[in-house]
Amino acid sequence: MAQGGGAALSLQKIFAEGSLFFLATVDKVKFRNQVRPGDTVRMEVTNLRVSPKMVKQSGKAFVGDVLCAEAEWMCLVGSAN
Repeated sequence: MAQGGGAALSLQKIFAEGSLFFLATVDKVKFRNQVRPGDTVRMEVTNLRVSPKMVKQSGKAFVGDVLCAEAEWMCLVGSAN
C-alpha cells in the first residue's frame, strides 16, 4: 500500500521531479482476510498530511468488497542528491 501511495504522489506532481520517499513508520496495521493467488486487490490510499518533507497516508486493501488489510504509514521525502 505504501508503494502505491508513493506512486500516486509522484503522478500528482506534488513534489519535485526525482523526489524519493523513505518509509519511516507503519502504524495501525490490521490483516482482516486472506488474499489468495489470482485475487484482484483494489487499494484505496488517502493523504492524511502532506508537508514538504513528510507524508502521512492511510490505506485499505480490498478483494471485491471485502476489506483484507488496512494501515497507516509515514514517509520522509528526500532526493537522490
